[in-house]
Amino acid sequence: MFCQNFCQKMFFRIDSFNIKFFKIKPMICSALVTLSLAGCTSLTTPLIQSSAEKARQVQAPEQWLARQAVVADINRFTLKGRVALINDATRFSANFLWQQRGNNTSLRLTSFLGSTLVKLDVTPQGAVLIDDQGRRFSGSDPTTLLERLTDVTLPIEQMVKWIKGQVTPENSYELTKDNRLAVLYQYHSPLRNPGWQVTYNAYDPKTNNLLPSRISMINTLANPNIGEQRVNLVISEWTLYP
Repeated sequence: MFCQNFCQKMFFRIDSFNIKFFKIKPMICSALVTLSLAGCTSLTTPLIQSSAEKARQVQAPEQWLARQAVVADINRFTLKGRVALINDATRFSANFLWQQRGNNTSLRLTSFLGSTLVKLDVTPQGAVLIDDQGRRFSGSDPTTLLERLTDVTLPIEQMVKWIKGQVTPENSYELTKDNRLAVLYQYHSPLRNPGWQVTYNAYDPKTNNLLPSRISMINTLANPNIGEQRVNLVISEWTLYP
């Protein structure tokens, strides 16, 4: 089914968490590269803090809070990369383009030959999905719409923040020993209600290690009809806009 059918650019520099933008001429997008599922799922697990380190972080969270403040202000961006989506009903990999402009989200999945597999546009008014046949579907909730038509579960609205490493008040989380986000849990009681678990495996050195470059997500109870949902993201390029 789905898996079978399936710029003016800105550069930036981050100095002490102050982002500066520089315009450059538009560039031709690089050719899409092939990603095997094995390559996308073989990610390095970050080093989690010990209890003593966590206690020190509670006493002196300035660095963590400073990073979160910077990330929260990033609400206009484009990122490119590769994604692997794995559950009992679907298993495929694709290139992705995520564009965020304030409250408006656009996600496009393309094959390694460049053809569009699905395009999802989300605004405060609702969501519109266009499949690989050009058919158009609409709904009020993007996650429900995507799941109904593709057998893929993605928490699109939450990922607007999660994809850049931003936590929300309902999330619990763990930090690395250098006070970067290591693991995010969708809810405060992950043992009782696990929701999504998001692991940040690597950060992009071109963003001064502020923004993620490798993310893995898992939800064991996403949908009983499709089983455990796994999502592995490899982000190759971040572009930020003022």
